[in-house]
Amino acid sequence: MSSDATDCLIGFGANLGQPESALQQVIDHLQNTSTINSVVTSRPYQTRSVGDPDQPDYLNAAIRITTTLAAPELLQLLLEIEKNLGRQREHGSVWQPRKADLDILLFGSEIIRQNQLVVPHPRMTFRRFVLEPASEIANELIHPVCQVSIGDLLKKINQKKKFILLAVDAAFQEKNFFERVLEIQSINFSENRFHFAGSQTPDGIEIGCVKSAQQYRQQAATATLVAVFQEHVQRADWIRETQHFPGPSIVLVDDKPITFAKELDAACQAMMPLER
Repeated sequence: MSSDATDCLIGFGANLGQPESALQQVIDHLQNTSTINSVVTSRPYQTRSVGDPDQPDYLNAAIRITTTLAAPELLQLLLEIEKNLGRQREHGSVWQPRKADLDILLFGSEIIRQNQLVVPHPRMTFRRFVLEPASEIANELIHPVCQVSIGDLLKKINQKKKFILLAVDAAFQEKNFFERVLEIQSINFSENRFHFAGSQTPDGIEIGCVKSAQQYRQQAATATLVAVFQEHVQRADWIRETQHFPGPSIVLVDDKPITFAKELDAACQAMMPLER
């Protein structure tokens, strides 16, 4: 790797058309790009769709490259490849099926927070379909926010007990909110799956709330992921500061019970064992 090249990790996913062919076309395009010096790819993994179980299964893989491109330039290249493969991005459709999805997971040790680009990828730390393929080719790479390796992130979600930490402002009424969440039946989110206030669930998922920086620092190290209500970030300085604490990625979620439940359900699905 030349001294001015950056070691990068890219996630691939597809569940429409011919995913195997799409993956090979992505690899060919990257290998034929002059500003990319090396391309290493994991084996492909067949995985269940997360967020919308009625979709076809996905083919997921990880791609490690070195490049002289800046991060925004790499993003534009990946968007161009997606478009050439028939990807049509629809605003606001998070769980839509796709012919090709390419995400920058890591870009060296850079931490980027822009409207169109957030690196490291904010949900990679708890997504098994990202971490398992990534660990094959980049086990030693360090997540610059968590300050732990890809391999160690995978070990964390392999642990039997999984802990989701919800950072909220002091005025948050914990019990009433989770009781409303547990009343939602239309998305199969029931008390049999999740309990509130740190109760252990049959699936090994535990949810706890913290309302201060001190509580956060005491519990964040044991969390599999941290969820933060978007509105609470604006009301509590200490919640904004959590983005700079070493620990799991911060996931911004909506404080409406139905959207929170769906987001949390998808996160827990993403931790489950993969189908190959």
